[in-house]
Amino acid sequence: MEGKNERGKGMEYVKDEDREYDLWWAVASEFSGIRSVSDVRKAGSARGLFFAKEEELKTRYGFGQKAAEHIIYSRKNWNYEKKMRELDEKRIRFIPYYDAKYPKRLLQTKGFPFALFVMGELPEENLPAVALIGARECSEYGRSVAAYFGRELALAGVNVISGMAIGIDGIGQQEALSAGGKSYAVLGCGPDLCYPYANRKLYERLKEKGGLLSEYGPGVKAVSWHFPARNRILAGISDLVIVVEAKEKSGTLITVDMALDAGREIMVIPGRITDPMSMGCNRLWKAGANVATCVEDVLMLLKDSGYSFEKNADSGSDGETFKNKIHLESEEELVYSCFDLYAKNAEEALKNTGISYQDRLRILTELEWKGLLREVGCGYYVQTPSL
Repeated sequence: MEGKNERGKGMEYVKDEDREYDLWWAVASEFSGIRSVSDVRKAGSARGLFFAKEEELKTRYGFGQKAAEHIIYSRKNWNYEKKMRELDEKRIRFIPYYDAKYPKRLLQTKGFPFALFVMGELPEENLPAVALIGARECSEYGRSVAAYFGRELALAGVNVISGMAIGIDGIGQQEALSAGGKSYAVLGCGPDLCYPYANRKLYERLKEKGGLLSEYGPGVKAVSWHFPARNRILAGISDLVIVVEAKEKSGTLITVDMALDAGREIMVIPGRITDPMSMGCNRLWKAGANVATCVEDVLMLLKDSGYSFEKNADSGSDGETFKNKIHLESEEELVYSCFDLYAKNAEEALKNTGISYQDRLRILTELEWKGLLREVGCGYYVQTPSL
């Protein structure tokens, strides 16, 4: 395993004038993924690879024919000044693994990337970081839970890490930012590209209130094989990983495997045994993963790792939930209590309340306006995040 005790090992070549070749290799090695650091160490420096002949690349450094041809081609078309101007114009920082700003957590994991391209900030080393991940096609229950943990972790001063994907990832990050916290997205494309585009607003917010990280340089488009590699970084910069929802054979479980390989704790949100979206979480639970039923469960595990937490003034001094902070009339309270995190038909749920049809419509509208209920289909409602 490549650990932080290896920072700079065999890397005496690292000087300012060699940064050109390091940047070249970070761009050129996109094809070789997690081999990029070990390849440079074989050659002694990125400069060594830049000037190596094709035959030497194959016989001495172990590259295949296509890889060697790619390296030769990339250096023929290399323009350091042009690439630096592009980075400057797009406000992208280039951070190779020997840089003091490179995330220490990540440096302690197997297969850490040679460099990161960053827009915005990097997670602060002295603050806890939690990866909040799950299904793209999540249920209303999953949406509510992701929003709750994203918000409450942010209020506790925890950095929320995810992949900015549709569904659980994006919801948790959005709520963390809305609560005034910090969130960071690890991308499977260049940091100057928004993928998925549907999360454009979140992307722009992350640049201002957190950061966008990638091992891929500007202009590199998202392709399917980038995401498993991306997930090792997501797990590597986090202290622990929370899985909110996942099918039994979900791609989310790839991140879990990488987190376990990196020695990270796994927490899961338990779900109904008949719910396909909870099968992956329940299976992880049976295999020994920690269960998170509230944010305090997460904070306790982080405390065991040496972190301390002070109550955030915005979160309420008496542990009140969002719902308890809002005054409800008796009939509003009754209507609200007829719903939960799973969608229910309003007519069916309220038929025994004794409230007239007109009053039901009025109260449902008021509860929606107060942010306590949400209509998810024609006449179907769920409680919004207020755990």
